[in-house]
Amino acid sequence: MKIFLVAGYTGDIWSALFRKLKERDYPTFWINAREEEAKIKQFIKEVLEDWKEKVNEVFFINCVGCFVFWQTIELTKKDFFNSFECNFLVPVKLIQIFSKLSIEILKGNTKKIIININSQAALKPFWYGGAYNSMKAALNMYLKIFEKENRNMWFKVKQFYPPVVKNTKVFENMPYKPKLDKIVDLEDFVEEVIREIIK
Repeated sequence: MKIFLVAGYTGDIWSALFRKLKERDYPTFWINAREEEAKIKQFIKEVLEDWKEKVNEVFFINCVGCFVFWQTIELTKKDFFNSFECNFLVPVKLIQIFSKLSIEILKGNTKKIIININSQAALKPFWYGGAYNSMKAALNMYLKIFEKENRNMWFKVKQFYPPVVKNTKVFENMPYKPKLDKIVDLEDFVEEVIREIIK
């Protein structure tokens, strides 16, 4: 049995993933990343406790992120702090909470798969992406190290690096629009993610 915990801020990628997984009748639970840490911890704990006897694979899907686009020479300390919090610090804290609770509650050989919806911004420079790209790249490296350190605890990490995703708030608020071959449709991207993680 597979179960899915999906964490998100805005109603774009996370809500499309949540909807598609529910349509396939997978037990799927939304983590509101804006909640207080204690409430998030309690919610994840209750889900894992409820399913610990049935589950052999638990997926934590991170879709948390926010756009901070501005010319590098104009970026302020506040811009960097905002990007650091929502594109790095919050995802890391959620991953830590999930990881510690799953080790504590689930059977030792239960597979724990962390799916991170990252961005090509983690891999290549974008115009006006000084704050956004930097934090996406930092989360990318954090998760590579996380997997290296925790493989023996049945953790696996898979990251997705989409180009700009159409029909999202990030796309709508970009200061420039990339070429069509650099854009993917939201529904198409979500279908691709689900195919990859449930195969």
